Amino acid sequence: MVTATNNNKPCQDLKIVDLNKYNVYPSYRVGQKEAIESILSTYEKIRSGEINSKIVELPSPTGSGKTIINRAAGKALLELYPDEIKKVVYTTPLKALVYQIEEDEQLGIPVVLGKSNYDCLLLEGLDASDCPFRSASLASRKPKICNRCPYTRAKYAFRDADLAACTLDFFIYNRAATDVLIIDESASLEDKLLNHFGIALPENIDLENLTDSIHEWMISLEEESENYTEMLESMNLSSTSNTNLLNDIRYLTTKLTKIERQVAKCGRILQVISSNDKAYFIDKDRNLKLVRGEYPFNSMASRVKLVIMSSGTPTTSLICRNYSRVEAVHPIPKKNRLIYYEPIGKMSRSNIDNTVPNMARRILEIHKEYPRQTIVHCHSYGIAQKLKDNMRHPKVLQQTPGHREDALRQFMRSKECIFLSVNYAEGINLKGENFQRNIIAKVPYPSLGDEWVIKRNETDKAELNIDKWYRLTTAVAIQQAAGRTTRDPDDFSKTYILDSNFGFFYSQNKNLLEPWFRDAIVWRK
Repeated sequence: MVTATNNNKPCQDLKIVDLNKYNVYPSYRVGQKEAIESILSTYEKIRSGEINSKIVELPSPTGSGKTIINRAAGKALLELYPDEIKKVVYTTPLKALVYQIEEDEQLGIPVVLGKSNYDCLLLEGLDASDCPFRSASLASRKPKICNRCPYTRAKYAFRDADLAACTLDFFIYNRAATDVLIIDESASLEDKLLNHFGIALPENIDLENLTDSIHEWMISLEEESENYTEMLESMNLSSTSNTNLLNDIRYLTTKLTKIERQVAKCGRILQVISSNDKAYFIDKDRNLKLVRGEYPFNSMASRVKLVIMSSGTPTTSLICRNYSRVEAVHPIPKKNRLIYYEPIGKMSRSNIDNTVPNMARRILEIHKEYPRQTIVHCHSYGIAQKLKDNMRHPKVLQQTPGHREDALRQFMRSKECIFLSVNYAEGINLKGENFQRNIIAKVPYPSLGDEWVIKRNETDKAELNIDKWYRLTTAVAIQQAAGRTTRDPDDFSKTYILDSNFGFFYSQNKNLLEPWFRDAIVWRK
């Protein structure tokens, strides 16, 4: 019998805790309660020393209801361990998910978004990111209306709540304090962290004397910031109807925000380059980038007692070498989400022209089986164009550069359409009877022409003896694409993988694919 304790003080038996009281809905879906129980049990093992990592990976497939699992786990942890867990924060690299939580009042989770989401009450047409009251001198001049600032109120509500949500940008920039950190859709966390630690170096930075040169740049940025602040301090900020004044304020505050973020990035970068000169590289365009996200993740995780990494396609192993995994049951019946591998031909550069005509023909056949809205994941605009050139069908919609959102809107409104899409393997919800055909035209390998990809592969091979990031990123993209069209237990669709290169990829990287994905594959020849 597992009993939760705190400094040997008895707590409730985890096996008799009523998890239903943490659910905002009448009942849990298949696998949800088991996932919550596993998280609580794992945390108790962490506390007792049986597990020596505070990172927990929660693979939660499409339809599993990650938000309900995460909320219930957070509420349970707060109640079971009141002396040591006083704050739980939910965040995610995908801002849209935070917006969804804010809109769902039933969840009862206070949310703080980025400043640009809140209108300024004093300066009409501006938002909280344009707030001019930044220095101590300016803050003393704030009018009373600023006491009702919606951003400040959201920030205070976030601070005072025991369970709250925020964007990942807010969490990082504000160094938000928490005992438990829940990161939803964590598969894209490393990309976000790498972006926070990357910066374009100006021409006056001496690459041979990088540390001192960045220090000097920081000093010049701070001096520039002081000049802009002095300009704000000289303004009559009560003239709220003066259009020119509002434009000047927006210009100055935008400059200040950019400088503040550059200074913060410089500080973070200096920490890295002073400790490990192999942790970063500078590309031909003078962009300084970290090679891996392990350092910033460890820095973020060091401040909390428990981190829950939640994703249908987890990539925790890329940024953390020691973690526990909680298994979750896929709530959607396998028969509703089958993946048919039909090797039409190789889509590699040397074979693509021979393969495309046959693939175009097969796509039309698949669409004819259920002529409504079929999505084809093309991986590149070039492939989309080649397929379009070989498809004689009046309902083919080709996504072109610069028209991403327009193409998606047109596809969603159509009664019948074959959508040749690019980079829509994630971020769209094609739920319902109109979306029952999902096609992966090419194995989505990352570009080997990208400098960072080359450097990451070199680093992984040197440290791990395998190009792990490259392979896992490809596996995640395939699985994400496969999950676009079967979204809940009552939904149904068929996914087809037509690139013959998938067979070889599977044989070499089967262990990188989630069990729910492997189990759903139907092998055809």
